[in-house]
Amino acid sequence: MRILVVEDDQLLNKTLSYNLSAVGYSVDGAMSKAVAIRFLEKQDYDLIVLDVNLPDGNGFDICHEVKERRPDTAVIFLTANDMESDMLKGFELGADDYVTKPFPISVFQKKVSALLNRISAQSGG
Repeated sequence: MRILVVEDDQLLNKTLSYNLSAVGYSVDGAMSKAVAIRFLEKQDYDLIVLDVNLPDGNGFDICHEVKERRPDTAVIFLTANDMESDMLKGFELGADDYVTKPFPISVFQKKVSALLNRISAQSGG
């Protein structure tokens, strides 16, 4: 299963990428909207982990673009934005989950595993 982590905090991006890779996922990390779009033009992902606030745009726009091209791609927003309106917007755009920072990495890992296992079972993989 392939995961794209879009997070502008370098330490968090590396931490997430390392921890998800350690349990067997293939992970790419992007620290901006532009880099994320380049990855998405070359590769399909099973899951995209998106920060809302990026230096050159926002995760909501990325989610919208992804869901138009590949509606079955799973999306988890991972952000400090804890306003109800942002959470609702994320879900309206098709997000599978909305996690606010700070969060325990081990719990996030379990959320990812549960979501990807469910996707795999639904697709017969």
